[in-house]
Amino acid sequence: MRFLVASLAACARPDAMPASSRKKKAASKKAAKSSAGPEPRTKQEQREATRRLLLGIARELFSEHGYAGTGTEAIVRRAEVTRGALYHQFADKQDLFRAVFVEAQQEIVAAIGAVVESAADDWRALVDGCKAFLSAASGPGLHRIVMLDGPAVLGLEERRR
Repeated sequence: MRFLVASLAACARPDAMPASSRKKKAASKKAAKSSAGPEPRTKQEQREATRRLLLGIARELFSEHGYAGTGTEAIVRRAEVTRGALYHQFADKQDLFRAVFVEAQQEIVAAIGAVVESAADDWRALVDGCKAFLSAASGPGLHRIVMLDGPAVLGLEERRR
């Protein structure tokens, strides 16, 4: 029994992970934290920083593994927060996915808007807007979230809100 406990404890240590896994985890965490901005000072800033961190990591995992292939345990483990912190921010996994989905949609709309605003005429705006949509929505991260999992997870009525 002691051997089993010692073996499990050794596996949980970061230095027991393969170097590639440690680097990948550190890079992912660093990227998520750097996108979260400067260190928060107030409780509100801490909540917002945690929310941004969870959204960034969830988006990465949903993009890579899909909704069904991403568990909340993987999200909180990568974010190094408690499950309670996740559920303080989001009602459930679907609520977290909804927030990621909305951000992804907003990015697509912004990409289309930027192209349409610079179009010479209405026809060019339509053509360029369609191309911008297809380009943005077919990107590796957004495609899975917006085009595949979004309709399946959220349904038609939920997506239209």
